[in-house]
Amino acid sequence: MMQTLTILIDGYNVSRNMPGSRLEDGVALATARENLLAMVRQRFRGTPYHVAVIFDGDGEREVCEPIKGLHGGRRIFTQRGTSADAVIVRLTAEADDEGCQVVVCTNDLEVRQKSTLHGASHASVAEMTQTLKAPDKYTAKRLRHVSYMRREWEGDEDGEPRTHPRKGNPRRAPKKQRGRGERSW
Repeated sequence: MMQTLTILIDGYNVSRNMPGSRLEDGVALATARENLLAMVRQRFRGTPYHVAVIFDGDGEREVCEPIKGLHGGRRIFTQRGTSADAVIVRLTAEADDEGCQVVVCTNDLEVRQKSTLHGASHASVAEMTQTLKAPDKYTAKRLRHVSYMRREWEGDEDGEPRTHPRKGNPRRAPKKQRGRGERSW
């Protein structure tokens, strides 16, 4: 039986270390948060993974909401006085007890060390950004095909695509020219 994969994302750590959503870029905190959630929704839609994006909250209690458009996705705002780091470590321990494989996405060394004790693997913000901005497999396949065709058509000076040489003896005429292609009766 295959283990389910749980991906825990340190929301503000990832969104503030991604190019284009930093404070220096003039992006508001709420905008960076929504941009991260949109990229997570787009990337993990249709996958069997359980994705949780954890943000530091300021409420009376912890709030867990589903991410609209993402089956198995949830965003969590922590309770006032509790950091997202502590919630990530707690969720890692819970997933480890259930037998799930866990990947924690953060650049925070302390969170990485504490979640390693519970068997989690890690992804840096750079790896997460690369994953989030990668095209889906169908788009990637189409882009590979387009670049291949472009190389084929631009390879010759006369504008014709390159063809592969014939198989067989180069000094022997093809069957059609030898008269063996059609029957006379």
